Order: sequence, then C-alpha cells, then structure tokens
Amino acid sequence: MLFDSLDHLIEKNLDTRLSGGLAFLKNIAPDIEIGRHGLEGQAYAMVDEYETVPEDSHEFEAHKQYIDIQILLRGEETIQWRNIDQMEQHKPYDEKDDYWLFTPKPNDSGVQNLVMSAGLAAVFYPSDGHKPGVIHHAAQSVKKVVVKVPV
Repeated sequence: MLFDSLDHLIEKNLDTRLSGGLAFLKNIAPDIEIGRHGLEGQAYAMVDEYETVPEDSHEFEAHKQYIDIQILLRGEETIQWRNIDQMEQHKPYDEKDDYWLFTPKPNDSGVQNLVMSAGLAAVFYPSDGHKPGVIHHAAQSVKKVVVKVPV
C-alpha cells in the first residue's frame, strides 16, 4: 500500500506500472462524468459519487488482477487498510468481478485508518485489504476516482 500526495507519488515513480494512471489523475477535471473511462492498455478509471457510511456497513475487499489507485475529487473519507494475510476470508474470490472479501481476525488491532481528501492518493496492491467509503467525522457525499491498473 502506498499513501501520499498525488504529486509525491508521481515524483517518486515507485512503480512504473502506475505511471499512466497517475498522469491521468494529475490532469483530471473535477467535473469528469460518473462512470467508466478507458485508459491506455487494459487500465481504466471508475468515477463514482456516494455517501460515506459507518465502518461496520461493509467488509474489506482485495483484488488479484488489478492495482487500485484511489483519489477523492470532493469530500473526505476514511479508507481502512490491513494486509489480507492478517485477516480472515469472508467471501471466496469472484474472478469475474475481481474481488474477494475479508474481515479482521478477532481482537486485531492492526487495522490502519487512512484519511482521504483532495490531493491525496492511496495505492492498493493485491495483498492490501481495503475498506473505502467509511465516515470521517460525519457522513458526507464524496466524488471518487479509482484507476484500475493490471498487475
């Protein structure tokens, strides 16, 4: 998992597979249409608007085929993170939709909270369980872009 400002992730260039997606995010217009946007190769971006929810309203997710780069264009949310090796699988892998679900083990104190706002980016690799859309301070509407980059 990487968590930093979008500008720093671009500058550091830690993973060249992410370059096209990061460049797309750097130049994105705040009024970009909701929905799927094709990028170079097999990469694509999903733009969505939603209300943040309490942390117990959904599970951690992870993906095998894609790396997620997530940014917010509007609002603020918490994304919870934990390595999937430290959690229990809750739902078997769904190859068609590229996800499976996890829950933390009982008494696990290793879940990390990433507070997302405009200008910050989080990158989640296949071993990174993540629970986006969690309320930070108060429920609110957010506009988010998730770039999906093939592994």
